[in-house]
Amino acid sequence: MISYVDTEELEAISGEILTAAGDLEIEIKALFNRLNNVPQGTQEWIGKQANYYFSVVAQDEKNYLDYVNKIKALGHELRREAESIELALRGEKHE
Repeated sequence: MISYVDTEELEAISGEILTAAGDLEIEIKALFNRLNNVPQGTQEWIGKQANYYFSVVAQDEKNYLDYVNKIKALGHELRREAESIELALRGEKHE
């Protein structure tokens, strides 16, 4: 049974999660923009193998960004739960 919940701390943690997820998203996008530029842009590696490899990389980018979105969803859910607890303690309904 839970006897104590620090909703301010939950809010702070959710903010940190959302900030970290946003930073991670920026870094992932920058990395994959660089990688996606290789076969046609910088031409550091060209040919069939390069095209195949970077088509796989494009799918990996989607998977990483999906993961970041799950982290963001966790941050938002934690924030909603903190708000819900606060409202319950005040005897109000959460909409």
